[in-house]
Order: sequence, then structure tokens, then C-alpha cells
Amino acid sequence: MSVYKLAAGVWFCCPVVARKRLRRVSSLGVPAHYVWLLEYLLATVLDGCTAYLTQGVQRALGQKPRDFTDHVRDTAATAVWG
Repeated sequence: MSVYKLAAGVWFCCPVVARKRLRRVSSLGVPAHYVWLLEYLLATVLDGCTAYLTQGVQRALGQKPRDFTDHVRDTAATAVWG
């Protein structure tokens, strides 16, 4: 596994790097329930296991789904995330 940097400058990490970041976040005094949520997101939601496109978006929205990396790059270019 490796570390990925998206266009918005946000790092998504492999499990080893994620554990180091979680320890750092915890050491900064972030409440345990937020650290748990971040761990859940890194381990479950952002682990890549659900990184595939389906027809659900097209059926629901009437447009083809986009790759998340493309979405982040395009949105970051608008400076909406500050």
C-alpha cells in the first residue's frame, strides 16, 4: 500500500501511516470519539474496498458517475474549500 495525495492537498494513507496519524491526532488532545471516527473512516470508508462505480448514480441523478479523484481535483480548483 502507499500514501495518496489528492488535488486538494488531503492525504489518504495506508494502515501503517494512518495509525501514526491517529496517534498524533490523539496526542494533540482530540477527543477519543473523534479519533475513533477518523480511524473508522480511514480503515473502512477510505480503504479502497468500495472504490468502484455502479449504475446507481446514473439512475438516481440522470448522469454518469465520476471518479472521486476527478471530483476533488475539479472542486479544489474552484477554491470553495478555502
